[in-house]
Amino acid sequence: MSYVSLEGRGLREAFLRFAEHHHEVPMELDAVWHVHALRTLTQAVVTALNADLAVENLADDLAAAR
Repeated sequence: MSYVSLEGRGLREAFLRFAEHHHEVPMELDAVWHVHALRTLTQAVVTALNADLAVENLADDLAAAR
């Protein structure tokens, strides 16, 4: 499987719209793109996506996804 970069192709906003529609909440473009790019989750990114969630509380979910 190869990774296709969407950056620079004007699709960042389209992916944001998809994420917002799928999760039914408004989101910040940079935070969504951070996750899409498979970058390490930080508390700042988690807070941007869900202000009520701490990155430490994701440990079980992240371990199960491996």
